[in-house]
Amino acid sequence: MNAKGVLCALLAVGCVCALAPVTANAKESDGFTYTIENGEVTLETCTLPMDTTEIIVPDTIEGKPVTQLSERMFRNYPLVETVILPSHLTVIPDGCFVMCDALQKVQIPDSVTEIGENAFGNCDSLQEITLPPSVQRIGRAAFYGCDALETVNIPEGVTELQSTFGDCHSLREVALPATITTLDSAFTRCTALQRIEIPSGVEHFEDSLFDCTALESITVADDNAVFTSKDGVLFTKDEQTLLQYPLGNPRTDYVIPDTVTEIADTAFWRCQYLANVTIPEGITELCREFYGSPAIQTVTLPKSLVRIDVNTFTQGATTDFYYAGSMVDWGKVEIADVNYAIYRATIHFGEPDNAEHRQALLYIAPDALPVPDENAAFQIETKSDTPTFKIISGNAAEVSGTGLVTPKNLEGSTIIQITDGETISFLHVTVQDYCPVHADAVLTDFLKTHITDDMTTEEKLDAICQLPASMDYNADHWDYVEMLTYGTGNCGGSATMLVEMCRRLGIEAWVRSAVRGPNAGSAHVNALAAADGVYYELEAGYTGTAPRPYKITKRTSLCKYKDAPGGIDVYQYDGKNERQTALEIPETIDGKPVVRIGDEFLKENPWVRSVELPDSVTEISESAFPGFEGVLFGEKGSAAEGFADAHGIRFFPINGLNPGDVNADDSLDILDVIAVNRHLLGAAPLTPTQKNAADVDADTEITPTDSLLILKCVVGLIETF
Repeated sequence: MNAKGVLCALLAVGCVCALAPVTANAKESDGFTYTIENGEVTLETCTLPMDTTEIIVPDTIEGKPVTQLSERMFRNYPLVETVILPSHLTVIPDGCFVMCDALQKVQIPDSVTEIGENAFGNCDSLQEITLPPSVQRIGRAAFYGCDALETVNIPEGVTELQSTFGDCHSLREVALPATITTLDSAFTRCTALQRIEIPSGVEHFEDSLFDCTALESITVADDNAVFTSKDGVLFTKDEQTLLQYPLGNPRTDYVIPDTVTEIADTAFWRCQYLANVTIPEGITELCREFYGSPAIQTVTLPKSLVRIDVNTFTQGATTDFYYAGSMVDWGKVEIADVNYAIYRATIHFGEPDNAEHRQALLYIAPDALPVPDENAAFQIETKSDTPTFKIISGNAAEVSGTGLVTPKNLEGSTIIQITDGETISFLHVTVQDYCPVHADAVLTDFLKTHITDDMTTEEKLDAICQLPASMDYNADHWDYVEMLTYGTGNCGGSATMLVEMCRRLGIEAWVRSAVRGPNAGSAHVNALAAADGVYYELEAGYTGTAPRPYKITKRTSLCKYKDAPGGIDVYQYDGKNERQTALEIPETIDGKPVVRIGDEFLKENPWVRSVELPDSVTEISESAFPGFEGVLFGEKGSAAEGFADAHGIRFFPINGLNPGDVNADDSLDILDVIAVNRHLLGAAPLTPTQKNAADVDADTEITPTDSLLILKCVVGLIETF
């Protein structure tokens, strides 16, 4: 049995209980059981094979017209694709095609006046359907869950749509007839619907556009007596109630009109683009209106506000609430649970108050780092017998019934309102991570006691290497703050600690990849410092317990090399950062000729876009320039040219660029001007060949004059240099 047959067999077994009961005097003919009464045929069950893909319902049986079908008649046919209904049918009964997953086409005759409840529910493959003009009633949820349905016509005469097209996620457009009076959850979660026009006769509108996240605008017929629209937003006719905001409208800012005194509960649910919203005075309660709106950043709240219900501001990137009243007024607003955005955001107050405001700083830290007692908790002192404490902003701290304030293991701020008899005051609590504070204090003290002004650079570097070397190795702590917090750390902790201390001493330093060093692990790093034209590689040890050995190696170049036949193999470039986009490899390093560019030379520097190689280089590793999309400069006939040709890399002879073509793309444009300016600012130095192309005034220097001349040529003010 094939897969389709297995499916049908399983469904036949599992769904036999759902078949309509067969009347005792029913007959069977051509795949249907039926009864005849008053000269008309009612089909009671369908007995066609379960794998049937096309069903043609007969017009007549025994010469009598087929006028009725039983409820849920075809629900057990998940593979049927096409159905042709009889020409005398007047009603498509409740659930007639429910869950016919493969149904794509239904031919409905002009005799049909009514579509029953859930008649086509969850017909996932139904993309379109044509309802004849004779249809006067469409039952509740008639097309609910038709996920592929894209378009549908609603005939004149239909007056109500109730949950009719809910969860039709592909429905893009729908035209409503003038006869419609009631829309009740008609298009909920139609996430492809972009626009809709509400006719003049609509009197009832209940959540019909809920969760329509692509909806860009709602329009209402001018002569509708109950509803109106303004800027694509749906209101009651008097504009006092905002019923539905178009959730897919691309605007980012919206000011709710001053006429509005009420906002429907789900008016802004899952609003996609709205970032800043202003709520007018007169609104006293908010009840989940902005639930799940991911883009909202700022909300302006009225002083008239009394309550914010549960789940009103739960998600999104909200950073600021602007409240029109004072902090005392805000303390009177009842804020229900699960309004996380309010807890995280900053509250700004529009009016001052005369209450006392105090400050408290609390620290959080792991158990390995005890917090100073004065910053571990704060006891609020009061005078009355029954003071009360209420958090009105922030979620970083908590307060007990006795006024003890403690942090909640997250950074941020919290405002606590204190009602002490007749007096109201506020405590502003700031919660910070103590680890950076502790690390800063340790480094400050260490440098103060171990570094003197008369020390040489090398002596200073030797001194600071002693601090990470004084701590045991631990693979888990990757930066200096963690390392100083727990007293142990790995190569990342050591390297970042050395870089930070160099920064404080005014010595340029950065973290470098050291995976190719002897016995190094796959992620090993160390530090590189630069001073007075000399580079110092700082290695504070790989593993072991304190005191760990450390090593300082002097270097004259950012190129790391090893010996090779006839000279040296440059196998790594230890660039500082992404500003270094152009490299010049010298002919010699430490008195030795550069003869080879080694394996994965630029692996750690993917931002490099131009490299100038000397003629001394006779060999370039196949993996020297992984994914390189820049340009190589070299002598004609050199190894650089051969490598470029073999690997599809752009090549230019040394000093072979046209004047002004600084970025070597064979054209003179604004990118060349930018390249010169970045060089002048020190953001991206040029190679010698690029400098030669940039020196368009031939004064042997790169100056703003060269940039200006190139710009004039680009815009056509001059023809040549």
